Amino acid sequence: IPVSRLSEEYILQLGTVDSGSTVKFGTYLTPELPGCVKPIYADVTNFDFYDMIIGTPTMWANKVLLDFDESQVIFNGVALPAKGKQCAVYSDTDIPTLRQNWYDNYHDMVDGTPNKLLPFWDVNHEIHLIGGTEHYKYHLPKCPDSLCSQFHEKCEHYQNTGWWEPCSATQAAPLLCLCKKDGQL
Repeated sequence: IPVSRLSEEYILQLGTVDSGSTVKFGTYLTPELPGCVKPIYADVTNFDFYDMIIGTPTMWANKVLLDFDESQVIFNGVALPAKGKQCAVYSDTDIPTLRQNWYDNYHDMVDGTPNKLLPFWDVNHEIHLIGGTEHYKYHLPKCPDSLCSQFHEKCEHYQNTGWWEPCSATQAAPLLCLCKKDGQL
C-alpha cells in the first residue's frame, strides 16, 4: 500500500503503541468489504489494540450498522460476524461475588486511606467562613442514627491522619452522608 506523508501532523486520541499518537501518514485503499468499490482515505499509525479503525465518514458512505444483539456488522446491507471478545452476562446474584473478587484482587488500591498523610500531602490551608457572626436559620442536617458509628470512625480516622483538626464553632457547614451500594458510609 503506498503511503504519503501528511503536510501537517495531528494528534490521535486512541490507544497507540508507545507514545506515537501523532498521525504523520495517510493512504487511500479499497478494503475487501461488501459493496466497497471506491478507495477510502485512511490514517496510518501504530495501533495497540486494533488492526484498523473505520471512521464515521466511511461508515456513513457504506451504510454501516452495528448490531449488538446479533453480534454482527452490516456493511452495505451485508451482515458480517463481529469478531473479538464476547461480553460476559451477569445477573444481580453475581454482583456480590464479583465485588468481593475485585476487593481481594485490588485491595492495595481500594483498601481505604493510609493512617498517615502521604508524602508531600501536608494540609497547608484552613477554611475560614466569611461573615462569622451570621447564623443559619434553618434545620441543621445531622447524620442518621444508623450511620453514626461509621461517621465517628471516619472522623476519628481523619483526625488521626491529620486531615482534620478539631476546633469549636457555633455552627458548621451542612453535612451529607451517602451510603455506598454495600451499605457503608
